Amino acid sequence: MGSRNERRSTSFSGPVDWRNRRNLMSISELFSKLKDAFKKSDFSLVEETLIAREEMLKEEIEKMKRESELSAERMKFEKLERVTLEFKLEKIQEEMKQKALMKNGNDRGHVVPVKNRRVADGNGVASSADAVAGENVGVLVKDNKRVDEQSKKDRL
Repeated sequence: MGSRNERRSTSFSGPVDWRNRRNLMSISELFSKLKDAFKKSDFSLVEETLIAREEMLKEEIEKMKRESELSAERMKFEKLERVTLEFKLEKIQEEMKQKALMKNGNDRGHVVPVKNRRVADGNGVASSADAVAGENVGVLVKDNKRVDEQSKKDRL
């Protein structure tokens, strides 16, 4: 017996023989050729079986297409939901930063330099660094007043 590939490449009685063109033929055409080669009762049974299988496979393909479409929609929805949640998270984080700045006495949200800031040493005596911190706060207060005045002028 020859290998499977050898049997496939076997040429039959000529280029017009239906067995040489079987891959180009429709299922109906193949059934017609088979009908001539087998008993009608056997052929009818095989035909019914193959038609049932074909219908089952078509239904399965349609089901898979619907599942694929549903999965694609679900992925789009989840992506949109993720982007929305990321946006909300960024907004909440920004609000928390603003609240933290306001809690530290900065109602405008300006950055306050605090690296030299000290209330006093352990004995309650202010050091020279306190003067620097006081100057920084004073500059910030003046800046806030100037911004408030400018805002009032802009409204008029």
